[in-house]
Amino acid sequence: RFYSYSQCGYLDRFTSEYVEGRTFQGQTINVVFMTNSGGWKGSYCDNDGCSGPTWSLVNDVIQRTGSVPNVSMTFYGGPLANYPGAYPEQVMDQVNRDQQTSAFTACAYATGMGFVDICVGAFTATPARDLLSLSLDLWAEPVYLIAPKAQTHGFLQNITKAFSPLTAPVWFCVLAFLFVASLLVMVQERYGRCGLGVPEGSRGPFAEVSFPAAVVEAIYIGFNGLFASSAQDFQAQTLGGRMTTLAMGFLILLTVSSYTANLATALIVQQSASTTVASLEAVLANNWKICTQDNSYLVSNFNFPASQTVLIDGRREVLEAIGQRCEAGVMALEDFEAGQTDSSFCHLMRVGDPLFYEQQMCPVSDRFKRSATFHLRDAKAQGTWINALKVHSPVDACLAASEEAQAEKEQTGLTLEDFGGPLLLAVCVCLLGLVADALKWLALRRRAAPQAALVVPSKSEPQEVPSDPSAEGGVIEVDEIEQIEKILSRLKRLKRPSVSEISSLEVHRL
Repeated sequence: RFYSYSQCGYLDRFTSEYVEGRTFQGQTINVVFMTNSGGWKGSYCDNDGCSGPTWSLVNDVIQRTGSVPNVSMTFYGGPLANYPGAYPEQVMDQVNRDQQTSAFTACAYATGMGFVDICVGAFTATPARDLLSLSLDLWAEPVYLIAPKAQTHGFLQNITKAFSPLTAPVWFCVLAFLFVASLLVMVQERYGRCGLGVPEGSRGPFAEVSFPAAVVEAIYIGFNGLFASSAQDFQAQTLGGRMTTLAMGFLILLTVSSYTANLATALIVQQSASTTVASLEAVLANNWKICTQDNSYLVSNFNFPASQTVLIDGRREVLEAIGQRCEAGVMALEDFEAGQTDSSFCHLMRVGDPLFYEQQMCPVSDRFKRSATFHLRDAKAQGTWINALKVHSPVDACLAASEEAQAEKEQTGLTLEDFGGPLLLAVCVCLLGLVADALKWLALRRRAAPQAALVVPSKSEPQEVPSDPSAEGGVIEVDEIEQIEKILSRLKRLKRPSVSEISSLEVHRL
């Protein structure tokens, strides 16, 4: 058996220099700079030069080999037809025979034939390109399903958001309990002390008014304990009334505490966004369409019908088509992140885990392959790729806007939109109170108008008051006077007495 020098732990001079690239020290290599049409991790050239994570990484590899790059061509985007003299005649003849129109594919022809040593750009690895040229594997890019965010906050949701700490059934049960308990307290206090020798004036506020007025007063006291969160002037006198009041206070305490504890969670904590398209299976089930640049992987690996795909020419154009020509899209993560620099795409989001990964590579010639591979891995191990990603990482306009809105919300507290429900309810109650006061004023005015003429005595005809009480029916005892005064007081509390009734009782008392 025979062993090579490398297997025995010793590299011969030829292998060492060949692998480490010393054979290219000071030698000229032909380089072509490409411009990727989308994303942000590729190579991007303009009149001021080239930049991008891929350009930075590959350029660092070239410098590590010690070679002298000869930039034979720089592409600024667009099809190959825009650059008729880009490659030697032999390359162009083969490209035209194969009816290729991509400038990227043409560069793979050039490296495969040895006219170009390396194409600096992010190429999507395909079996067809692997047949044309050797390549350097750069990174694997995840591909996601992209869909619009679900619109979950309508007008009704906005005005009811402040009530969300408690569910609707809980609110209904609490209010129903307070309503019934308030009426129970009224009955207990109004009729619970009858026959016990308690004077009528000491039976509490519910016994001194009419039954309808007592019902209104009881409901007000019960609900004011919940919404006003303050101690009431009313104090129950009967045992049953005190127990019912105690139960109401206990329920109000729990309700207010639970509401306050959950209010911050319901109004301030950012809720996770949801999408209108839950998965690729949901797209199939609902017969929706997907926008993509290439549907071959979806059709072959996911058995996705080609009739449900819309082919879009352009990487950014896929984002623009979602919601107009299709319900969702399939695209590389770098394309989606590049689109997020524009706030007009903030209504889109990723759905679930990556569907698959696309390998990104750059074509190299056969003579430059081994040395470039060694220095590429060495550069990545030393952090060149990570640093390039940090330098060229795009600014997420959607995330910045979300953080700004969240910071503003935390500084200002509840907004008008958050507290729209309680405010709207309070305004409605105030308007009802104004209407009730206006109706009451009109009713009193109608009743007072016909009686005004009977009340006012004539100045020219003064009333005669008998000087001798015995001449009008005898002397009135003190007990009768007290009874008359009590009747007058009760008439004033229970109803509006007529002027004639008051006048006759006043005269009788005098």
